[in-house]
Amino acid sequence: MSIADIVESSREFSWAHIDCGLHQGRKAILTHLQVQFEDYKEDEYSSVDLWVSWMQDALSELTKHVSPYQMPNDYKDFLEYYGGFAIDGIDCHFSVLGVGPMTENWYGNINADNHDLWNLGKAGWLKIGRLVFQRNHKYYGQRVLFYLDLAGFIQKNCVIAIGPWNGTDPKELVVLEDVRANPSLWKKTADSFGEWLINAIKTRGMFLYM
Repeated sequence: MSIADIVESSREFSWAHIDCGLHQGRKAILTHLQVQFEDYKEDEYSSVDLWVSWMQDALSELTKHVSPYQMPNDYKDFLEYYGGFAIDGIDCHFSVLGVGPMTENWYGNINADNHDLWNLGKAGWLKIGRLVFQRNHKYYGQRVLFYLDLAGFIQKNCVIAIGPWNGTDPKELVVLEDVRANPSLWKKTADSFGEWLINAIKTRGMFLYM
């Protein structure tokens, strides 16, 4: 399945929030903003051109930071065309970090979320998603972080999940320092970004954490 097929399979569900990325073009981005913000009007401070420029810069920054590694094509296609994605789960919220117009509304900024990782020179890992458990879930108050293995520490371009925990376990950066030394704190959740996204949609963001 293509990334478009995967993402579009969720469009019928009210709990899926699909953003609009750079490659959909200016007109589509404007329409998307008008749908999401009823009073949205273009002016010199909130023009679509500013959004387009910001997304271009964000994608360039991301490509630079992951060097010498490269993002897999399925994830790159997702960021360029959709920008980001989120799911309102049952007692949880799942999000794919991104660079679209709804950054910091539906999901986090991928560059900001990876800042600490890059400062430590760990470009071989890329944080791509987050699952936060809400009231009435058995893991209430805890979270799971998802990382793309760009360097092949476990398996090239697979996705691993770290957590859930409530802050008492080692920070994720400590786990990633020597991931094989902490086998109880992470698990491989998919062989690729596309497979991971399919699993997210199939389980409404819950994965195995029912």
